[in-house]
Amino acid sequence: AHESGWTMYEMLNIVKRQAADVIHVDPRFDAGFTGARISAGIAEAAGIPVVLHSYGELGVAFAGCLHLAASCPNFSLANQGTSYRLLTDDIIKGGPLQFDVNKMAVPSGIGIGVQLDEDKVAVYEEYYQREVCVDGREKQLLTDAYAGMYFRPFFRDWGDEHK
Repeated sequence: AHESGWTMYEMLNIVKRQAADVIHVDPRFDAGFTGARISAGIAEAAGIPVVLHSYGELGVAFAGCLHLAASCPNFSLANQGTSYRLLTDDIIKGGPLQFDVNKMAVPSGIGIGVQLDEDKVAVYEEYYQREVCVDGREKQLLTDAYAGMYFRPFFRDWGDEHK
């Protein structure tokens, strides 16, 4: 169940109906990390593996997602992190978290293991205001790719099929 089980309530419905063999969990849509953990627990009780759904998180949210996946035994399949791999910079100190081939260690520092780089936050806030906003609101998007089209200069080349 890809995008049909965003909340713990939808998760329960999927499990009751035996409608999926694997379910995506996404804290953005499921009452945050607590809701996503509850959804993973519902799936775990039903013997269904979950995978982390990901789209465009920066280091703070991605670190939180890594902690979520590490805390739930049924995050046992390949979890998404592809969009994070495309970043050339991040708003966390030390730059983007690094993959070890196709794995990533859970950050182990204070809190969730990463710290904001306030200078980079200021730089990207200025860019956002200059390039994405008009009179304090986002410009009309020309594609359905969220605001990602404005931030393409900050991503590695990801092939013509995604441009």
